[in-house]
Amino acid sequence: MTLSTPQNTPSTTSLTLAKRAFRTNGAPYSPVFDDIYHSVEGAFEQAEHVFIHGNDLPARWIHSSSTGPFIILETGFGLGVNFLATWAAWRQTSNRRNTRLHIVSIEKHPFTRDDLRELLLHIAPSSLRPLIHELCQQWPVLTPGLHRLEFDAGQVVLTLCLGDIHALLPQLQFQAHAIYLDGFSPDKNPEMWTAKVCNGIACLAAKQATLATYTVAGAVRKSLIQAGFEVYKALGFKKKRSMLMGHFAPKWKIRRSNPIKSSSYGQSHKRHALVIGAGLAGCSISHVLTQRGWEVSLLEQHGRAAQHASGISLGLFHPVITLDASLLARASRAGFLLALQHFKKLCTVQTECPLYKATGLLKIAKNEEEASLLYTQCHQLAFPEDFAVPVTQQEASLLAGSAVPYGGWYFPQGGWACPAALCHAQLSQAGPALKTYFGQQVAQLTWNTDEWHAVDVAGRIIAHAPIVILANAQNASSLLALLGTHIPPTQTIRGQLTTLRFPASHTLHLPLIGDGHIAQLPHSTHTELLIGASYDRDNLNRQPDLQSHQGNLARFTKLLPNFGDPLIHGAIDLKTDLNPDTLLHEQVAFRCASRDRLPLLGAIFQEKAWQPTEAGAHLNDLPRFPGLYGAWAYGSRGLIWASLGAEYLAAQLEGEPLPIERSILAALDPARFFLRQFRHSSSIQSASK
Repeated sequence: MTLSTPQNTPSTTSLTLAKRAFRTNGAPYSPVFDDIYHSVEGAFEQAEHVFIHGNDLPARWIHSSSTGPFIILETGFGLGVNFLATWAAWRQTSNRRNTRLHIVSIEKHPFTRDDLRELLLHIAPSSLRPLIHELCQQWPVLTPGLHRLEFDAGQVVLTLCLGDIHALLPQLQFQAHAIYLDGFSPDKNPEMWTAKVCNGIACLAAKQATLATYTVAGAVRKSLIQAGFEVYKALGFKKKRSMLMGHFAPKWKIRRSNPIKSSSYGQSHKRHALVIGAGLAGCSISHVLTQRGWEVSLLEQHGRAAQHASGISLGLFHPVITLDASLLARASRAGFLLALQHFKKLCTVQTECPLYKATGLLKIAKNEEEASLLYTQCHQLAFPEDFAVPVTQQEASLLAGSAVPYGGWYFPQGGWACPAALCHAQLSQAGPALKTYFGQQVAQLTWNTDEWHAVDVAGRIIAHAPIVILANAQNASSLLALLGTHIPPTQTIRGQLTTLRFPASHTLHLPLIGDGHIAQLPHSTHTELLIGASYDRDNLNRQPDLQSHQGNLARFTKLLPNFGDPLIHGAIDLKTDLNPDTLLHEQVAFRCASRDRLPLLGAIFQEKAWQPTEAGAHLNDLPRFPGLYGAWAYGSRGLIWASLGAEYLAAQLEGEPLPIERSILAALDPARFFLRQFRHSSSIQSASK
């Protein structure tokens, strides 16, 4: 079926794709900038001479004083030649000390997957074809923001930053050991080489970071020197007489956009963490940390993992879209794309039920007015077709396999997942680095010299480690209260799910969301639909109730008005009777949600250590507990927040480039509510003076 697509609009939001074009000599070039992507004397030879040897790689990997990640910042991904050449050099360096290679590359005009593959195969030696295949296989959905791609079992990580360099540089958080200044020549694309860009690069450069670039333009040299780099000319590639090399040696203090971290957690620096809570949040964190070589002690009050909200039969995953590109929309998009990557990695684990299936997912409008609005939004936002597509009522009905009342959005890579199966797969893949403590309730956390101690109700120490991550939903608040710090406001929201059975001749091709959601459960001789979910505030009833059941039936009939009647055992009125013979299964679970419906992720604020000043306060000013982090309040979107939270916390603990932008991280910080309250109180006091 051919879906409706926006007319006369760019193929991506805020991104203009690069066009495949060649000069008469066969060199790929950009019609926009009227410049070639690489030297006509050899793309990969140029990359090796200018950028790899210009930064003294791989000698630095061999003689590094650190075993942590080695980070490279690149301005201008282009065809990915520098990335592929560096990856190949990393593979060939067997005695390197660094554990992981991170390359962070900025690109405003990316190629499509097919164009990138064709261009690279046109210029690359045959030895690099396997790497080209892997790169193109993982090539992301071309939406603005940061995209994390992993290769060689996570040893090589590419963070592809799609968008304008001026907007992206302040959003990045890491300290680069080497810098590749690439891009079209300064006279063709001067915006890539401004003093502002050089200053932004300086904020991301580690002490004594090296730098290399093919250009020796005077304006570029001047801007780099003013930004704190010492640069000098070196022998250029082939016929080009000179290139620039240098290192970062500022004579002044650099104001960096470093991530918000907990204060030092003592002198042990052991890579060992206690994770409290074995739901989606805790299992995801445990999995990601053990994959990076950490020891993890996972503590859970119940006898097994994936209880409460993580124990539901099926959950749906999809991004949120808003016309104003809100923080929720940007964060959910990042979490959605990271979740897809995580799900794919776990597919090698044998589980009782399927982990996930990207069947596609439909967002159905609530009425004609919203349907028109959603359709207009999609045309204005112009997302790529592998991310989101507007659909009419007729198109949506064909995709669903049953009539739906209105059109809306189609997410081709959305779908369903089994949260419990994901949790068990993550714990299984974690291996011996993970030690589980089931049936152990943490009553208190105490800090003793270099470590946190998790203490039970009898005062016994369950486990201890220098790092603690709270991933235990509502129970996180009680532990923080005992530490005497500000408790971020959360709400417990009851959700009831209903499962109905239909004849096998009735099928739903993909999940629906709208006013509620509907998904077909896999592996049944009949058709079983999971319908939900109620959104009951201030209701702690753990048993199914009639009102929530009736609400689910109303959601079903509204989203699928012509699907047919469910199979009923006996003369029972579904609208009035809640009977076990009528329904296959009623599930009740409780969501933990924050006031603004965004998760709580990051270092925990230590209120007693804070001394407010007249100058006001920012998140970076707030003191944090040593080694104490949180990852909770995932609400109804645990499947996407879990992957985002795990990658963020692991990157922060490891000193890696963070996978999402600074502005998003600030919106997720657990201290954000305290800061808002403080600023509000301060403004009232100032006004009253």
